[in-house]
Amino acid sequence: MYPVEPIPPDRKLASLTQIKDIEDVHKKIISGYCIKAMASDPYGHPIFAVQDGKIGSLIVYETNDEQILRKIGAGYHEIESITFDSSYNMTMTSDKAAEHKIMKYNLKGDEVLSACIEEVKKLYSIACMGNGCMAVSLVQSDGYPAIRVYDQQGERIKLTICRTEQGTLYFTKPQYLVSTGETLVVGDVGTKNLRGFSTQTESQLLWTYKMDMPRGMCVDGAGNICACDFRNNRVTLLTAEGALIGHSLTGLSKPQQIAINHNKLFTLDMGRSTSYRISTHCLFKTPKAKRKSISQPEWQ
Repeated sequence: MYPVEPIPPDRKLASLTQIKDIEDVHKKIISGYCIKAMASDPYGHPIFAVQDGKIGSLIVYETNDEQILRKIGAGYHEIESITFDSSYNMTMTSDKAAEHKIMKYNLKGDEVLSACIEEVKKLYSIACMGNGCMAVSLVQSDGYPAIRVYDQQGERIKLTICRTEQGTLYFTKPQYLVSTGETLVVGDVGTKNLRGFSTQTESQLLWTYKMDMPRGMCVDGAGNICACDFRNNRVTLLTAEGALIGHSLTGLSKPQQIAINHNKLFTLDMGRSTSYRISTHCLFKTPKAKRKSISQPEWQ
């Protein structure tokens, strides 16, 4: 079990542009029957969490030996998204038909927040922003998709991203979110785009990147955006400004989710069957003292 009072670790998040060759790193299948959401602690704790839709529980793993630390809750079949905030809390959206919530659990498995979201038809994803607030992608009660921002207690803040100045909808199905701290990136399955928005100014669109079927995203230690390209069976790496760095992990099959911590990359894809597969990619195989001499990766 994880310590009662986890100590903030002194570990930096891995930067994927410093990895020699992701294709050749160690890969191990852990499990995955009906995984709907997945996240790893980007602040250095060696844990990651998955939501198993088959049993309806949040499963927390230790990343080094890949053992289960604990299972949280039961009947959580409606969890749509998981992320970690800066206080190391597992933060998620729960989307029951009559009850839409933001929930938080600490590393001990204690619930620290359960906030109902009003005037909503459906919740999609959640991202913790640099200022401690939470961005949530959803469908409003009027039927229009939008991004809302909530404070740490789950209270709604005025900022909402929905339409351009001309009144055109930005999104049709904004299922995926990630924050670089200064930029909020939205993966819209409907318009087949990734879009970067300023978190300082309402509805300020910074950039757009075309992707046929975007899925889950994460941010590496350099602020680059790592996005699952479902249709093309690969992972795409973009700068924080939306410029393409390249593609990797081309051996994936319909990748759905991706997460990163200080030394590992986690991917969720379909594998060779109809059940989901979580793979662990160890990013560093060489001794730490020799890593600086490794050449830059060739992102194709």
